[in-house]
Amino acid sequence: MPGRLEVTEAELTRFDEVSRGLYVPFHDGVISQFAGYERLQPIDLAAYRERYGNIGRLDLILDAEDDTVRRYPVTKQADTLMLFYLFPPAELRELFRRLDYALSGGCARDTIAYYSARATHGSTLSRVVHAWVAARADRAVSWRHFTQALAGRHGRHPGRHHG
Repeated sequence: MPGRLEVTEAELTRFDEVSRGLYVPFHDGVISQFAGYERLQPIDLAAYRERYGNIGRLDLILDAEDDTVRRYPVTKQADTLMLFYLFPPAELRELFRRLDYALSGGCARDTIAYYSARATHGSTLSRVVHAWVAARADRAVSWRHFTQALAGRHGRHPGRHHG
C-alpha cells in the first residue's frame, strides 16, 4: 500500500507519531464537538421549532434575526456522531485507547443523546447518521430518523398523503 499512494515508511511512521498526540476534548462525559462547545450560550430549540417548524437551516433563521448559530451549542449534523457511524464500538475504544483516552461504558450513549438533542438535521446526511447510531439502542427512534431521511428534510413520512 505505501507504494500505491507513494507514501514512504518514514512518512507512515511520522503519521503514526502525530496521530498519537491528537487532542480529543470531552465535557460532562461526552466527546465534545470542539473544545469549549459546552460553554456556548443555551438556545431553546423547541421555541424555534414552534415558531418556524423546520429548523434545519437554523443558521439562516438566526442570520435573518441578526444573530449567528456560532453562539449556540447546536449543529445541522453532529460531526462527533460520525465516530459511532464509522467505527464499530470495539474499534473506537481501541482508537481512543491508542490516544490514551478511556471511553467510559456510557460515553457513546451519553454523546449520542447529547448531540441528538442539539441537532437541527439541516444536512441530508444527518438523519441517516442518527438512524444508524440509534439502531442499537432505540429501534423506534432509528426508524423515525430513517423514514424522515427517506422523506427529505421536511420530516414527512413516505406513503402518507400530504395535501
